[in-house]
Amino acid sequence: MTQQVSLRANMIWNSAGSFISLICQWLITVLVVKLSNSFEAAGVLSICMAIANIFTPIAQFKVRVFQVSDIKDEYSASEYTAFRILTILVALVGSCGYAIATESPATIPAIMLYVVYKLIDSFIDVLHGIDQKNMRMDICGKSMAVRGVLSLLFFCVTMATTKSLSLSIAAMCLSTVPVIPYDWKMAKQYERLLPAISAGRAAELAKNCLPAVLGTACCTAVVSVARQILGDISGAEALGIYASVCTPVVIVQAGAGYIYAPLLGVFAGHIDRNETTRFFQLLIKVLVAMLGLALVGDMVFFIMGKPFLTIAFGAETSSYSFLMYAAIASVMLCAAASFLTDQLIAARESKWVFLGNLIPLVIVIFVTKPLIDKLGMNGCSISISVAYAVGSALMLIALYRAVKSRK
Repeated sequence: MTQQVSLRANMIWNSAGSFISLICQWLITVLVVKLSNSFEAAGVLSICMAIANIFTPIAQFKVRVFQVSDIKDEYSASEYTAFRILTILVALVGSCGYAIATESPATIPAIMLYVVYKLIDSFIDVLHGIDQKNMRMDICGKSMAVRGVLSLLFFCVTMATTKSLSLSIAAMCLSTVPVIPYDWKMAKQYERLLPAISAGRAAELAKNCLPAVLGTACCTAVVSVARQILGDISGAEALGIYASVCTPVVIVQAGAGYIYAPLLGVFAGHIDRNETTRFFQLLIKVLVAMLGLALVGDMVFFIMGKPFLTIAFGAETSSYSFLMYAAIASVMLCAAASFLTDQLIAARESKWVFLGNLIPLVIVIFVTKPLIDKLGMNGCSISISVAYAVGSALMLIALYRAVKSRK
């Protein structure tokens, strides 16, 4: 068994691997147009991603956070692995039925292949949970980086030679073949991985994770609902401009996730040992780091935002660069809500995991239209920020009470 690496090394490796993977996935969406010589493939790929985004959360079932924060080993690695296989099968069947019911037959092969690609990632994710629990996120980072680069390489070569989106996505699936044995071998050195779980234990784990799944769905829906209202009020063109301008800002949100993801086990340890002071000291440090990242992001996009948008989308879109600043606030508050959700999962506060994300969804439904009417497209970002701010405040109070009461 290999030794743990430092917390700093965990954070660096996780950040590097996640960022490389993110960039490679983004490059695929850009290069598909150039390599296929048409926008049709890009449109189908967009549909593939949209459907995969619906069913990937079902496959993951928010188990990773529960798994990493399972300090007392309520469930074994074999049970987590078996449960993930079950949720993957549910997501696969559901996505297949959804694709057949909603999309044309010609697009279904590409859709299902892309879903399979994302489900492979979901399976590897549960192995990375074992690595993270044992402070070996260097393994996770290396795996994500290699998979990102290989998927980009396999996709581009296949698309350039065959012009077939389905074959290119199939090549992405094949690109994971060399990496899966590596992840399995590395996780196996810590715990027995042979999948095994009883129906009762699976139902129990599903029940424990369900509030987090529903809460995450509500959290994601806040942005979707706000953008849908913007489209209804201002039209598809305004929504397209808003979405294009906000695309680069997601990098800042991803950076916030890189800050706290390696710390989930540390937070859970503090809770388990009733180290209340240390827990809240670390919590404050993470929230301050997120605020600092938001300020840095604002400065970077103030300087580079307009030139970037001009290169990426053209001069017409770049004239809306002012939308970036409110968008940064909205994505960082979304990151804060996600962070506090994960802490409530670690504290096993199921009720507030759900309510803390449902309330922002209700708020955004009522405040988005008035704010857009008054502030234009910026009203969309501000409504999202208000919703997440209220939800984060409620979850922070609930977390404080939960952690203090344990002592």
